Amino acid sequence: MSKVNRIEWVDLLKGFAILWMIVYHMHVFEWMYWQVPLVVFFFLSGLFFSESISFSSFLGKKAKALLMPLAFFFVLGVAASALKCLMRGEAYSFPPLWLFATLIPADAETTNPLGVGAIWFLVSLFEIYIIYYALRRVSENRWWLLSAAVLLFFVSCVALHYYANGSLFYLFYTFGFCIYFIVAHLLRDKVLYARIPLWLLGIGVVAYCTRFVEVPDCLLNNEMGGGILIKLRGLVSMSGLIIMAVWMCKKISSIKYISTLRPYAFLLFEGRNSLTILGVHMLIMGVAAILLKRFMTTGVLYDIFLFLIIVAFSNLCVILFNRYVPFLVNHHTDKSK
Repeated sequence: MSKVNRIEWVDLLKGFAILWMIVYHMHVFEWMYWQVPLVVFFFLSGLFFSESISFSSFLGKKAKALLMPLAFFFVLGVAASALKCLMRGEAYSFPPLWLFATLIPADAETTNPLGVGAIWFLVSLFEIYIIYYALRRVSENRWWLLSAAVLLFFVSCVALHYYANGSLFYLFYTFGFCIYFIVAHLLRDKVLYARIPLWLLGIGVVAYCTRFVEVPDCLLNNEMGGGILIKLRGLVSMSGLIIMAVWMCKKISSIKYISTLRPYAFLLFEGRNSLTILGVHMLIMGVAAILLKRFMTTGVLYDIFLFLIIVAFSNLCVILFNRYVPFLVNHHTDKSK
């Protein structure tokens, strides 16, 4: 395939995010937030939103880019779940499909009958594209779009208070992530091409540090109000993290001769193929964990070996899928995906 005209700091940030996702799903560090890689991916997707086509064409394009990989990884996930059952000597039965639209599996080692892993993100991103397209059909006014994003965030806070285990097609989670996507698109040119000043970086650091601020018990006594405050704190801290992450990746990518370093090239490769890695890493993790536990006990060495196996086989899948079924993993030359 021809070389892709890409923005390196974006691929670098995606590389960091997908590795964070892998380590998080290994349950190695309790301090790791599950939202971090998702916020990054939703934010970066917003930077490249484009709607200069009819709705039917837009819908078809996004279905091909997101739902086709979703179906492919779903089939692989079911096969991986059946394999895990076989390895454990358990019976496998295909569950009702409605479960796929409501549950978010978080543990790759548990025999998950659906095997969908982290690919619920693709459903949520598809929904965000449709929601934002519809909002812009009403009005392209920035304040209208920002107000809608804030409203959807609060709807998500309230809805997840009552439906904490999920919602139909993850819609309540989608509402909460819309704000990152929409703000990214509204600030597109400044984020992509402008230099982040030190004062803004300072604000980002302060915003991120709010994650360490405890909500007073008097406010937590009201479950609804306390829950909303905690989610607001998360929104502020994640916004600060995005500022810091964008600044860091822009700085790193601007270093002279950085492209000659193998770790940098590795991170770019992970970022450019993050969709495939997102789709297969939990499937590989589940099978690899069962095999590894037959030869060694859990611990630091076990975690290192498991991480290396996941990365190695995920990258092997990237190479194979990009070569033989690129249309199933949205592998193309368009930098905006």
